[in-house]
Amino acid sequence: MGVIAEAVRMWPGALRSDHPQVSFAALGMNAAGIVGGHQLDDALGETSPLGAVYRLNGKVLLLGCGYNSNTSLHLAEWRQKSPPRAVTGSSVRQPDGTSQWTTWVDIVADESDFDRLGADFEAAGAAVIGQVGGATAQLMSQPVLVDFATAWMSANRLPKHSVSKKPLASGEAPVLASS
Repeated sequence: MGVIAEAVRMWPGALRSDHPQVSFAALGMNAAGIVGGHQLDDALGETSPLGAVYRLNGKVLLLGCGYNSNTSLHLAEWRQKSPPRAVTGSSVRQPDGTSQWTTWVDIVADESDFDRLGADFEAAGAAVIGQVGGATAQLMSQPVLVDFATAWMSANRLPKHSVSKKPLASGEAPVLASS
């Protein structure tokens, strides 16, 4: 997590989604709509905060980092026709304050081509690039980025894995089956 994300999370009045692996924080009049209802099995998809920002025509600001840190690109992964899925799990806080290990199936995130995708996006002229202090900044429309990335992934990615339905034990990593 970056310094800015942590500052938002700790800001008075900030709201945080309750996903145990990829929580988001938001401020302002749309914060509750952005972070509310963050489902376990749609961590970075349509019902996640990324989907909410898309529907609100939000912007993405990369400040001193590359596209491999651009979480919005995961929404494009979730939009693929048959994205790879795997069983994952986490300790989930219960209403009484205790925790319980829970598993679910979700899309397998893969940032390995995000920098290449971002270079193609910038080559299309869709990002404003400048300096903020000593850092390079890229500003872009999140819906334009996600729509570009959805088409780019469809054209450039090959199917990699299928889901393994083996239940996870506490702390065990997901198992992927090659296709």
